[in-house]
Amino acid sequence: IGGDAKLSEYLISIFKLNNIKYLATSRRDNFKNDFVFLDFNQIDKFEVNPKIKKAIIVGGVTDYTLCEKNYEYAEFINCNQIPLLTKKLIVNDIDIYFISTNTVFTNDKFMPNEYDLHNPSFNYAKLKSKTEKKLYEISSNKLRGNISIIRLTKNVNLYTEPFYSWIKDLKLNKKIYPFKDLYFAPILFSNSANAIYQIVTKNYKGTFHYSGQKDFSYDQFAYLLAKSLGLNSNLVSPISSTDKNVKLVYNDKITGLNMKMTSKITGLQPININTILNYFKQNYEKII
Repeated sequence: IGGDAKLSEYLISIFKLNNIKYLATSRRDNFKNDFVFLDFNQIDKFEVNPKIKKAIIVGGVTDYTLCEKNYEYAEFINCNQIPLLTKKLIVNDIDIYFISTNTVFTNDKFMPNEYDLHNPSFNYAKLKSKTEKKLYEISSNKLRGNISIIRLTKNVNLYTEPFYSWIKDLKLNKKIYPFKDLYFAPILFSNSANAIYQIVTKNYKGTFHYSGQKDFSYDQFAYLLAKSLGLNSNLVSPISSTDKNVKLVYNDKITGLNMKMTSKITGLQPININTILNYFKQNYEKII
């Protein structure tokens, strides 16, 4: 569900590689093969394919700005229509895997575990939290085991901003200005897709976390990135968001997730920063 999302692109690649039959949904008219039309505004018109056994819900309103500017619309799609679709799927005995976010937690002391209480601080996070709770509420106790939650920290790839622009500028010997008050625990889209694939295909059920091993401020990451790529780290000029008159909706110092329970059940481990840096090192020449 949400086949046009960047994460879905990586999931589809893994399905194809492993000869897994799939369908992906899209609201576009010109969708590709193996895609079916789904408009979240018209859940009642969506016909569930009887061959489907599992559903991974990636779609919804995920843009932070849109959630701030048009809360009612984002709430309608995320907290009403997605649960309605889930109900439609679950009565057909389809296992549900809802992709959620680390931002349902606000924490500056420790990485939250899989079953810590939510305390979201901005609209997107509040809506994700509300949707998680609604997914459990709509199902009977008998069917509750069919719903799983997978929370992820920030996914990146070569073209994720501002990292793409940083590399482009550093290669041109230009200064970059990363925020020193913005934090993340990065994972790669490919990491997440692989983790989701394992959880789904091995029939794990419950609430799972997938996270970078530790948090880095953007300026810390920029220094590490420049050095790992053999570029001039002296061009990294840290600034605060207030210096640029930017109001950050989410700038917790701890954005990482505790994966102890997930690791015990699935064997999945947090992503070390060297995995991220090595990926950029192997691919940055593609940036012209």
